[in-house]
Amino acid sequence: KRAFLDRVDFMHFCEAYHSLHLKKMQQRFNSIDRFASDEGVGVDSICELLAAYDGIRPLPTLLKEFLAGMFGSSRDGLLVTFAEYLKADRAIQNEGGIFDASLVGI
Repeated sequence: KRAFLDRVDFMHFCEAYHSLHLKKMQQRFNSIDRFASDEGVGVDSICELLAAYDGIRPLPTLLKEFLAGMFGSSRDGLLVTFAEYLKADRAIQNEGGIFDASLVGI
């Protein structure tokens, strides 16, 4: 037996992990997108999702500012699609949360 992954095995592992991660993220998003709308979900729903699965509890107004700045949209009536949720989640995870300072660079 070997105690390592060669390059091919490692790439296969990474692809499988990424695929499972996307599937899990889609399931999470679908749990709050009760109507399966193509338009997206509101910021309050994204707050619920972040709190339930990531333990992140941003203030809704701060999250709204963050998302509006990230996607270049108005804060009023902001809806987040699954693709946008993935981008936002990646940014939040990379930053370790959402901070007021995060909004300066947007």
